[in-house]
Amino acid sequence: MKRFLIATGCLLIAGAVGLAPTSASAQGGDKGADKKAGGDKKQPDDGLGAPPDLPKDDTPKKKAAPAPPPPTLPNDNKRSGRGTVLDAAGKKERKSWQDIVVLPRKGFLKRRRVDLTAFVGTTINDSLIQHTAIGGELSYHITDALSVSVLGVFYIGNVLDQEFFTRYQFQLVPTLNRYLYTVTGNMAYVPIHGKFAIFNKWIWHYEVFVTGGAGITGTEIIPRNAEHEAWTNIALTFPIGMGGRMFITKWLAVSVTIRDFMMLDRFEPPGRTAVLAADVKDDAETRFINNIVFQLGVSVYFPLSFKYTTFR
Repeated sequence: MKRFLIATGCLLIAGAVGLAPTSASAQGGDKGADKKAGGDKKQPDDGLGAPPDLPKDDTPKKKAAPAPPPPTLPNDNKRSGRGTVLDAAGKKERKSWQDIVVLPRKGFLKRRRVDLTAFVGTTINDSLIQHTAIGGELSYHITDALSVSVLGVFYIGNVLDQEFFTRYQFQLVPTLNRYLYTVTGNMAYVPIHGKFAIFNKWIWHYEVFVTGGAGITGTEIIPRNAEHEAWTNIALTFPIGMGGRMFITKWLAVSVTIRDFMMLDRFEPPGRTAVLAADVKDDAETRFINNIVFQLGVSVYFPLSFKYTTFR
């Protein structure tokens, strides 16, 4: 009996040992089947425990469109990371903020420049005698708005036909003086500056200025009697004026100006009988005269170019 029990126990132990590899193999096979069915992908959990079986999406996916290339800067310039514009060779050229323009700059600078203006003109307020004015003005511009200048004018007098008609129709001989020259020192100020476009293609800049100063004017007596001697005067003169200037290039401009040369002039005394000027010169009468001159001028600026030194 004892031997029977021992044999039975050995058989049970042998049977248990023989079944253990078969169970492990089955477990390993299940795992392999799971891998073949679903691979290592994790299925979303619906909160109920086992992940549901999701349908497979066989729709072909579209490839994303490539990003557009960055815009090309003028002259193939590129910006560095520090705000500096680099040229095609990679050399430092200018700061990037210099390309940002909020307001356009003035197209013409006069500060610390000298301009020479040549002009022609005519007197417009005397109906008996007319003068042609030829002259020039040398100006130094302290700023774009303020300048100082020296003006010189030479006059060519021409007695008009009205003087002849006055003599014979009204039996009166008018008292006239002719202008010889004017030299004044002036200051000018520019209160208005602007620009306008021509055919939407060219932009021309202009400015309006006012001017005033002091100087002298040389005048000559026109005797009422041709046999009497004439003499000359030097009249204290105070010119005031207003004009406009338009800039054609960086060094060329044209201008229109009206000036009133206010002066204290001396005229031949009425009832003169002495032939010599020295005998009647002390008796000459003094009058306040407005000599208004209309001028057209052309200006050349030196140096011929300018350079901005401030930010835009």
